[in-house]
Amino acid sequence: IPAVMRQLIGVRSAQVALATLEQEVRTVGIVGYDERGLTQVTVKTSGWVREVSVDSIGRPVRKGEPLFTLYSPDLLATQDEYLLALSTQARLAASPLDEAKANAAALVASAHARLRLWDVTNSQIAALERRGTAEPVLTVYAPSSGIVLTREAVPGKYLEPGTTLYEIADLSMVWISADIYEADVAATKLGQPATVTFTAYPGETFRGNVAYVSPSLNTAARTVRVRLELPNPGLKLKPGMYGNVIVQTNAVT
Repeated sequence: IPAVMRQLIGVRSAQVALATLEQEVRTVGIVGYDERGLTQVTVKTSGWVREVSVDSIGRPVRKGEPLFTLYSPDLLATQDEYLLALSTQARLAASPLDEAKANAAALVASAHARLRLWDVTNSQIAALERRGTAEPVLTVYAPSSGIVLTREAVPGKYLEPGTTLYEIADLSMVWISADIYEADVAATKLGQPATVTFTAYPGETFRGNVAYVSPSLNTAARTVRVRLELPNPGLKLKPGMYGNVIVQTNAVT
């Protein structure tokens, strides 16, 4: 083709090279909580709920914050056993019989371990030692910080061991679950960047990465579930929100 003709029709040439072409996969996702930050508050002994400090769903709680108070005959009896074991150990401190002192120490350790296994804190045990008398009602504290998703603690409720009273989720990081079509699966890989926009926050873009690609296919819809991880400053993103997802995929050409 003559040079004049190439200029008229806009033909341009370049050296052939291996390059990366960015493509986009667009879909819709739904916000969910990060399951790794989910905590259930259960009881390990029977008893009755007395007072409830955290009494509503959606309330933020901090680790170590009081949730409710519990009256448990088993806990009360174990406190008395621990105090009796401490008293026995103190009386035998000057005994020449090493076996007797070892047995007393074992009883103290056993009662202490049972209290800890029932989630009595070290500070509560220390207070028990200073007080010298058992506390009929003990406070149960939040094991982690987050938002209360479920709450079953009601004053006067009888509890069996294993009863779940609260579910607390850390929403500082959220998951976005989305479905992509079968044709886009090969181009979608772990670690790829993604952006999400929400109608609740026009003009604002949230950025994250692909953290999971399902190994199975939804045969009815011919889609594969992917999960994005997004930081959630200010807890703007609420579980259940829908967002428009764009995954940046790479195709070698």
